Amino acid sequence: MKIKIFYLYEDIEDYENEINKFIKNKKVIDVKHSISSYGMANNYASSEGMDMSTLIMYEELEELKWNMILVR
Repeated sequence: MKIKIFYLYEDIEDYENEINKFIKNKKVIDVKHSISSYGMANNYASSEGMDMSTLIMYEELEELKWNMILVR
């Protein structure tokens, strides 16, 4: 089993496309998704935002194929 972590840094559609492209030829075991929001302010400036990350647990399809051959 392997893991891959994605982090949203710009556009949500690019984020989704990147994940979909990655999992296309993988056996996905599990997906964990996290969202956090924040806000900061002082006398000079304020900012707010949202961070999003996704952890994907997966196996390569080639590895699965070889494991099945070896087990036989």
